[in-house]
Amino acid sequence: SDLDPNKALEIIGTENINAWVTSINQRKGLDEYITKILKKPMQPADISSRLIQMETRGLSRQAIKEQLHNGAGVPYIPGSSIKGALRTAILTTLIEKEPEFVVNLHNLKKAVKRKGQINYEFDDGKLIANYFGIDPNQDFLRFLRVGDAHFDNTSCYLIITENLTPNGWQIKEQINQYVECISYGQSATFNLSIFDSGDLGKNYIHKNIELILDGDFFKLINTYTLRWINNEIAFWDNKGDGQTEKEYLKVLINLEKIAKDLPSDSCMVRVGFGGGFTSMTGDWQTDYMTEDDYGELVYSLRHPKYEGLLFPKTRKFTQDSLQLGFIKFSAQKV
Repeated sequence: SDLDPNKALEIIGTENINAWVTSINQRKGLDEYITKILKKPMQPADISSRLIQMETRGLSRQAIKEQLHNGAGVPYIPGSSIKGALRTAILTTLIEKEPEFVVNLHNLKKAVKRKGQINYEFDDGKLIANYFGIDPNQDFLRFLRVGDAHFDNTSCYLIITENLTPNGWQIKEQINQYVECISYGQSATFNLSIFDSGDLGKNYIHKNIELILDGDFFKLINTYTLRWINNEIAFWDNKGDGQTEKEYLKVLINLEKIAKDLPSDSCMVRVGFGGGFTSMTGDWQTDYMTEDDYGELVYSLRHPKYEGLLFPKTRKFTQDSLQLGFIKFSAQKV
């Protein structure tokens, strides 16, 4: 639940604020202070602005990673988050079409001067300039406009973290986390439009603008998502033989079927928490970087103590092996 400070203050009373602060400093919860110190009856709704439905087992006191809400308390996915996921899909598609640029490690680094020495560090500046445009004005995705998607309900799941260790895949219970998210099956209407810039845009904006103007935009996004799912299925087909891994593989196979069956005016993409490195970046690195270059990238991203382990070495899913973040959307002409 979310604390409503006005409700809490009404129960506590202004005359007890100092005592409440003392209780906080002693790391005592508000519910404990009200029921044990003030000896007043209390239900969660009495001090909450909203209650979160828990879709999980084995509850314990723990902070919840909340779903984003707007000022009116409505849960939503920002248009910028949806566009970011689409941008990753588009970037990966462009790299597949023109892989020569990323094969050259120099194009994936920039010079950084520290303490009088020049070092070269991984940076996506040249990558973005090559595939999208040299500055925001020439970035062709400025013509892709995505609005916020507002929903009615949320649920809360216990997210399991499974790590690859020298002894195999193991659930790391100390970092499992409760996460609030849009409830499964919820739907929303939001704006997604591709502004046709005409001859001006085609001449001034980056050449790859044709990618979003050719009418196969949803097919492009869905092809990318299917590629990611297929890679994940191939990975788990050869690793992990526990019940958790088997259930996770079933979920992936079901997602693959859903994506394959979508009509041409629909697509599926992953947005938000729990996607990990491959989902956030597009998972193109292992296909187009040499083994040594990819190893150097991995070394720059992780703690040295994990050297030699598979990368990425972590997966997150619910107690029922469900993946968070997959959304399906379809075009509605207006």
